[in-house]
Amino acid sequence: GKRSWVGADRRLIPVEAPTGVEPAPAGENRLLDHIRCPESVMLVLRRLIGNVIVADSLAAVPSPVEPGTVFVTRDGSVVRGDGSTEFWMADVSAANPLARKQLLADNEAQLARIVKERSKLQAQIAKLEAQRDPFTDTVREARKQLDDRRRALAQKEGEAQMVSAEAAEAQDRLETVSWELQNLLDQGETGDSDRKSINDQIQRARDRREQITTDVAARTSELHELEARYSDLQIKATDRRVHAAGLKQQAQHLAHRHGTQRTRVKELENTLQGRADGIQSYEAGIVRLTEEIDRAEEHLTTLEKDVAANGARIESLEKNREKQSSELQKMEHALAAKRDALDELRDTRSNLEVRHAENKMRRENQVDRITSEYNISLDQIAEEPEPEWDDGEAPPLETIETRVAELQTKLEAMGPVNLVAIDEYKELEERYTFLTTQEEDLTRAKQQLMDMIRKINRTTSEMFRTTFDQVNINFQAMFKKLFSGGSAKLVLVNEEDVLECGIEIIARPPGKRLQNVSLLSGGERTLAAVSLLFAIYMIKPSPFCLLDELDAALDDSNIGRFVRVLKDFLQHSQFLVITHNRQTIAAADTLYGVTMPDKGISRVVSVKFNEHEKAETNEPIMVPVPK
Repeated sequence: GKRSWVGADRRLIPVEAPTGVEPAPAGENRLLDHIRCPESVMLVLRRLIGNVIVADSLAAVPSPVEPGTVFVTRDGSVVRGDGSTEFWMADVSAANPLARKQLLADNEAQLARIVKERSKLQAQIAKLEAQRDPFTDTVREARKQLDDRRRALAQKEGEAQMVSAEAAEAQDRLETVSWELQNLLDQGETGDSDRKSINDQIQRARDRREQITTDVAARTSELHELEARYSDLQIKATDRRVHAAGLKQQAQHLAHRHGTQRTRVKELENTLQGRADGIQSYEAGIVRLTEEIDRAEEHLTTLEKDVAANGARIESLEKNREKQSSELQKMEHALAAKRDALDELRDTRSNLEVRHAENKMRRENQVDRITSEYNISLDQIAEEPEPEWDDGEAPPLETIETRVAELQTKLEAMGPVNLVAIDEYKELEERYTFLTTQEEDLTRAKQQLMDMIRKINRTTSEMFRTTFDQVNINFQAMFKKLFSGGSAKLVLVNEEDVLECGIEIIARPPGKRLQNVSLLSGGERTLAAVSLLFAIYMIKPSPFCLLDELDAALDDSNIGRFVRVLKDFLQHSQFLVITHNRQTIAAADTLYGVTMPDKGISRVVSVKFNEHEKAETNEPIMVPVPK
């Protein structure tokens, strides 16, 4: 006799009641056909989703949709017979079981493709590493040949310097012999044989000098060719390294995506398990709600009896309330009469207060006027006796006011009496004594400061002179090292005032005369500046140094010497070099670059080279800046 109900999600659905929805057409792929559950739950599901049909896509949904019919696609879209359509957005697709299943299949397919691409990339990396080994051997052999050529060039340069010295000596001897020859010509034919011998010696010396010059030129051209070849090999090796590092990073990225997809699959599996657990909890809730409904119907009879008893009690209370309401109206009339009488008394009191305030204000104005004009208080006026007039009678009021005005004018003309002049004099005297003491203290402090300044200048001059001499020595050695010869020095403009004077840089590169550094070429000025920079740096090296495009004006041969000098400082400091030069980049162990694959979005790319001939800790870090 009781009607059975099934409750879920705050909704009560009568199972035996008519559904009110049209059944789905026969032969269609109904959503209800894919669900397995107890018959009690199936009754509810027929009411809820009995008219839902599953379609593969929106293209498979008929148009128009029959009223009362709902089509659901596998990607989460819902099309109803009333013309409304729902789409699952990308950010909430995880809440749709069908979309989750489809996403899981897509992720598995994508994971298979990623694994395949990863294997292919690993094979490419192995192939590139195999191709890199011959280049490494070639570069090592080229470096060895370059070192041999450089040693041979240094030897030839030494020989050339010796030949130049011999040529200068031969020139001096030629001048001496010419002078002696002139004397011998005056003496007679006996000097002809000596002159011919000297001419032969001069000719042999000239031939030897020309031969040495030719050899030096040939060796120099061979060295340039080797340096050009070495530079090309370094460029190719650097490109191979960058390409290999890029492939390695791409493989790491694909491996990371593989791990992400696996994590996503696990999350979807956990979500599906959670949904299954939720369905079980809903079934338990349905049973519990059914039991509560039965208990509520049993309790309903007791509540109806209580309602009848409370109705009779309410009627008696309403009669009592009407009686009390009539008495309350009588009391309100009496209260209104008393309020009118109270308002009249308040108006009378307000008028009296206003008159009292006016009289009080008028009295205060008169008192203020007497006090300000006559400088006398009310107590003094009360103590003063009545004035005595000459005629025994008081004169008219106008006469009294005129006399008072004359006396007041005279008092004001006299001015106030300074009763504190003595105290002011004492204060000024004390201030004068204080200021005099302060002046003496300031004078002594000034003298002490001047003595301190002279001492600081003397100490600073000594320290500057010592440091300057050391920098000058380092500069001369570093200049010869970078220029492979020559000389340079630092000169103070004013030896008497070393703290305020300027410093001149005098340099003589190999093959040039001594001149100011401003007269050198751009590359020579850069090398001179680098020499001075390293000379100062040798005084007190820092643990970290940043060089910003210091080699921009240097050619290939100067770049090689610059890199060698830079490596000598690696035992004291670490260097971060910003450069565009390929030879400098090739000497680095780690590269950092900034690229912009998309407009407005920068990305940092790093490449680390691990070569056995380079030390792991004492290598410079070069940073190529993209042009």
